[in-house]
Amino acid sequence: MLTTHLKGQQSYWASTYASFSPAVINAGAGLLNTYFDGNRHPYNFEQFMSLLAFQGALYNTSLRDAFPEVANTDGRVLTFILHVLYDYFARAMSYPEEIPAGQSFWYQVNDKDRADAFRSGLQQFLRTHDATFVSFNYDAILESMMNGPSPDKMPYVPELSHGIPLAYPSRLINHYAMPNLGRYRNVTQVIKPHGSMHFFEVRDEMHQLLGGPRVAFVHTGLSSDFDPAKQQIDVERDRAWSLLRATPLIVPPVLNKDTYLASSYFREMLGLTYRAVSHANRIVVLGFSLPPSDMHMRALFESVRWSDKEVFLCYREGALDTTEDNWRSVARGATIRTVTREGIDVSTADQIESFWRSLE
Repeated sequence: MLTTHLKGQQSYWASTYASFSPAVINAGAGLLNTYFDGNRHPYNFEQFMSLLAFQGALYNTSLRDAFPEVANTDGRVLTFILHVLYDYFARAMSYPEEIPAGQSFWYQVNDKDRADAFRSGLQQFLRTHDATFVSFNYDAILESMMNGPSPDKMPYVPELSHGIPLAYPSRLINHYAMPNLGRYRNVTQVIKPHGSMHFFEVRDEMHQLLGGPRVAFVHTGLSSDFDPAKQQIDVERDRAWSLLRATPLIVPPVLNKDTYLASSYFREMLGLTYRAVSHANRIVVLGFSLPPSDMHMRALFESVRWSDKEVFLCYREGALDTTEDNWRSVARGATIRTVTREGIDVSTADQIESFWRSLE
């Protein structure tokens, strides 16, 4: 239903994740499984990202402290593996400097009828419910679907919706160009605990000079006629990108608590997520299995008082799936209902409309 293009920066990111080839993943898995039991602890993409996020801590953390359950591990070899993988992922996810960098990321609509049905259902849901979203996805398809054609129909405003100060790259320098945000009403909060491929941290030295928000974002939207071959040509390089780190702000679930909590972004997201779930009467889970590897989010959810809450599960069941068991072990006292084990059917506009009705 959707593909992605980054206007002025790259349609390159549309295929970024595809560039993480099975050969590279399998090679890394083979090396790592030399030190970990691959049958008991199979590695998926997010767990690889977790290891990469942890790699920086190996400079000042002993291996025994970092991986207390791993015995007889050669720290030098493991460190080498992580450095190689880190360099590969960082280069694959960073924007190439030779491509002009703009401020817009467009999700191209391939099937307008189905996209309109999903968007209409989501917007109707927002009009009739006081909703907060906790999105563990790195993309911003949800955010792109939320907005209507006019300011009074824009529940998603990046500067207001994410719970932390954000700014367009150009406004990091031109503070006088900051928009008037007072005109927006009923803004919906979208909490992103694992970060976003649309978020970029300001370099530390630049933030000390400029002040203001620590995170910039690229605008996201839907387009049915965006042509990256033509529409990237006229975009001039935005010099504000030189102030930002080239790799998006991604905070994957990591294996070491101290490393995870060292992220000020994640600490903010922990508090926002806890408050959102604690205040909610109904929690609708769309595809998030609450895996054991994401132990920090599990610990957060376990601290919530679940009595008198309703939990609705919508997910695609796989082999040896433990989604329901995971949620029942955490949300004790809640009324848990499974809406679908077959995923959200988006094959037709009618099926999409039926899904939104099932949440009423």
